[in-house]
Amino acid sequence: MEKYISDFGKLVYHIVGAGLLDQGKAATYARPEMPKRLYLLGLILVVFAFPAFPDGSARAGPIAVSTAPDVSSCYKALPDSGSRFENSESLRLLLAHIASRASGLEFEVSRVSFDADTGIEGHSFSELLRIDVPGTGEGVLVIEVPVSARPDGDVKADGSLGAAVALSLMGRYAMERPKFSVRFLFSGVEYGAAMDDRGSLGPWSRLGARKESSVALGEKSVVVVHLELDSPGTRPRFVYASAGILAPFWYRELVASSLAAAGFNTVDTPNRMLEYRLGLVDDPGPLQPWMENGFPAVGIMQSDSGEPDTGGFPAYDRLVNAIESVSGTEIGVAYDSWDKQYLLFALAGWTVVVRERYYVISLLSLIGGLIALLAVSSVVRRKQLLERVRLIPGFLFGLALLFTALVLTTAAAGMVFRMMLTCYAPEDLVSSSTAFFVVARLMVLLAAFMTAVSAGMAEKILSPHPSFFMNGAMLVLAADVLIFSAVRLSLSIFFFWALAFAIAAVLAKTWWADLAACIAAPLPVVIIAWEAVRSPQRAFFRPVLFPTFPEALSLSIVLFPFFLLLAALAAHAPVVIRRSKWTMAIASVLVLSAVIGVEHLHGRSIAAGGVRDAILMETLGAGDTEGTVHVLSGKPLPEITLLRAGCSVKLPMSNAGQSGSTVPGIGAAPRLTIKVERILGRRSIVMDIDCDTPPYRLSIDLPGADPISVYECSLPVFIKPEGKGIGISVGPRPPMPLELKLAVAEGFESEIRITAIYLEHPRPWAIAGRSGGFRLSRQRLVSSYTGTLGARGHASE
Repeated sequence: MEKYISDFGKLVYHIVGAGLLDQGKAATYARPEMPKRLYLLGLILVVFAFPAFPDGSARAGPIAVSTAPDVSSCYKALPDSGSRFENSESLRLLLAHIASRASGLEFEVSRVSFDADTGIEGHSFSELLRIDVPGTGEGVLVIEVPVSARPDGDVKADGSLGAAVALSLMGRYAMERPKFSVRFLFSGVEYGAAMDDRGSLGPWSRLGARKESSVALGEKSVVVVHLELDSPGTRPRFVYASAGILAPFWYRELVASSLAAAGFNTVDTPNRMLEYRLGLVDDPGPLQPWMENGFPAVGIMQSDSGEPDTGGFPAYDRLVNAIESVSGTEIGVAYDSWDKQYLLFALAGWTVVVRERYYVISLLSLIGGLIALLAVSSVVRRKQLLERVRLIPGFLFGLALLFTALVLTTAAAGMVFRMMLTCYAPEDLVSSSTAFFVVARLMVLLAAFMTAVSAGMAEKILSPHPSFFMNGAMLVLAADVLIFSAVRLSLSIFFFWALAFAIAAVLAKTWWADLAACIAAPLPVVIIAWEAVRSPQRAFFRPVLFPTFPEALSLSIVLFPFFLLLAALAAHAPVVIRRSKWTMAIASVLVLSAVIGVEHLHGRSIAAGGVRDAILMETLGAGDTEGTVHVLSGKPLPEITLLRAGCSVKLPMSNAGQSGSTVPGIGAAPRLTIKVERILGRRSIVMDIDCDTPPYRLSIDLPGADPISVYECSLPVFIKPEGKGIGISVGPRPPMPLELKLAVAEGFESEIRITAIYLEHPRPWAIAGRSGGFRLSRQRLVSSYTGTLGARGHASE
C-alpha cells in the first residue's frame, strides 16, 4: 500500500509540475517510466468513474442530498399554462413534464388510459402516469399524487406541491435505490363526477386509485402514501382513515415517527379519523379505494384548518426525508401485524391511543373482577343478595319502561322537528347552525326523559333512590360493552370508559361521585359529537335530528345510560316529588316547550337573515323548445325577475327556498347523427354527438324494461339499477364532436337519452332590479336529447 501511495505521489508531482513544489524536495523523487505513469493514471480514472455506471445493485452509504433537486426548484420548473382540469391541455403538459423527468432518470414510465377495457366502472379522457423505481427487496411503496384541479373548486388546487415533492424524491432514488420498490402514480383522473339535483358535484370518482388498487391485489406487501398538496401556506393534515377503516397501527406509527424525526409538522386530527372509523363522515375519503382492498394507506393532504405553515419549501424538503425514511424500512414482518382495531381520540391537546390487545385485556380483567366480586358477595352477604334478587324483575321492568319512553320520544320528536323546519329547507338550514340544533335536540329528549322519570316516581313504578338509576346505568353500560365489542370494537370503548366511572360511583355511594361520573362518563362521546358538529356532516346530523325508527332505536341505545346517570344525579336533589308529584313533570314540559320555541325562532332568524346564496339550475327538455329554471336556496326567496337576451322570467316568492318557472329553449341541446354498417350478422352503429358549447360531461342512457345486449362499445358500459337498460360512461370534458361506436344484434332497437351537463351556464341569467340580499352563487345547465335507435339504425324524434 505504501508503495502505491508513493508512486501516486510521484505521479501527481510530475503531472502538476516540479515548479509548483519545493525544488529541494523535488530532487529526491525519481521520475517513473512513462508506461507505469499511464497505467496508474488509467487505474485512477477507472476507479473514480466506476460509480457513474449503474450496475443494478443498491448503493450503500448516506445520500448526498445536496446534489438532488430540492422541492422549490421542482415546483418552479412545473409548466404553468392555466388550470389543470381533467382532460385539459395544461394537464397534459404537466404529465409530459413529469414523464420527461422520469425518463431522464432512467425509470420505467407507463401511461394508463381509461377506455372500455379498463375493467372498472368509470371513464376519463385523461390518463394516469405510472413510474416504477425498482428496489432491492420485496414490497412496494405507492406514492399517489393527484394532479388535476377539482371542477367546481379552487382552480389552483391541482396538486402542484405534491408533484414537486414526488419529483424531488425521484431525484433521491436516482442516487440510491430504496430497500423496496417505489411506484409513483401521477393521476389526472380523480375528480370526474356527475351533478345531483341541487347542482352540486358528487364524490370524487377516484378512478385512478380504483384501477391501481385492483392491479396491486396480486403484489406482496403494498403500502400507500397519498400526497395531495397544492402550495405552501397552511400546515397539511395527516390522515389515516377511511369509511369504517383505520390504517394498521404499525403503519400509522411508522409514517408518523418518520415525519416527526424529519422535523415535518402536520395537523393530526385523531377525532376526525375516529369519525371516519365510525362512519360519521359523508365523503369516504381519498384512501377508500386502497383501504377497502386491504392495503395500508395514509395521506398527507392540504389542510383547511387555517393553521399557518411557516416552514416554506425547506419544510417540504424534510417531508422528502420522511418519505425516503419510510421507503428505507423493512416492512415485510410488520406488514402482517394489522391491528386495525385500535382506538384513538384527542383530549385537551393529548392524543389517546388504545391498542386492541391492551383494551381486550383490560376488558376481560374488568369482567373477571366483577364476576369475582359477585361470587365473593354471594358467599359473604348471601342474605342481602337474596333480597336484591327478588327486586330484579321490578328493576328490569322500570328500566324497560324508561327505554321504551325514550325510543318513542326520540322518534316522535324527530317527526315534530322535521315538520317545524319543512318550510326552511331543513338540511341546508341545519348545516349552517348544526351545533345549536344538536344541543337543542338533546335538550328536548332529556326533558322528555325526565318527564317519564317524574311520572314513574309519582306512580311508584320507579324507585326515587339514586342507586336505582346508577345501578341501572352500570347494568346498561355493561351490556353495551359486551354487545358493541362483538359488533364493532371501536364503539365499545365509549361505553367501557363510562362503565368505569359508573362502577366507581356505585362503590363510592356519594353525590359527588355521581356528579363526577355524570361529567366524565360522556366525555369521549361529547368530543366526537363536537368534532362532527364543527364541520357538519349529513351522515351525523340526519340520524340525530331526523331519525327513522331504526335510527331512533340506535340513538336511544347510545343516550340511555348517560340519561340514567343524569337521573341519578337529579335524584340527590331535595324531595321535590314528595311536595307535588307533578312538579318535575311540569318543569320538564316547560323546558321542552321553551326549547322548541327557541329552536323555531332560531330557525326563522337564520332563514330570514343574511345574504341568500342560491344555485340556479336550468333544464332543457328534448327538442330544446322549452325548459324550466329553478332557483334553489336554504332560505326563503323573495319575488325576483331573471333576465337574459330576449327573455324575462318572474319567479314567485317562496318560503321553501325553491322557486321555478318555464323558459324558452336556447338551442343548446346535443345533436346526434348516426351511421350504420352490417358486419357478420351484427349492426355497427357509429354515433356522432356534438354540442355548440362543450359541456362538462355527457350522460348517455339506453333505458329499457328488458336487458339490452351490446356486444362492443368504444366507451365503458354499465347496467343500470334493477337491470332497467344500460348506461355509457363518458369522462369529464369530452371532445366535441364525440364519436361513439356500438356493436348490437341485427334487430336491435332502443330509446337513447343524451344529457349535456354544464357547470358554467353558456348563457347566464341576470337579476333585474334589487335582489333583496339574494345572489346566484352558481348557474348550471342541463340540456337533453331523446331519440330512438331504430331497427333501421336511424334516430327519430
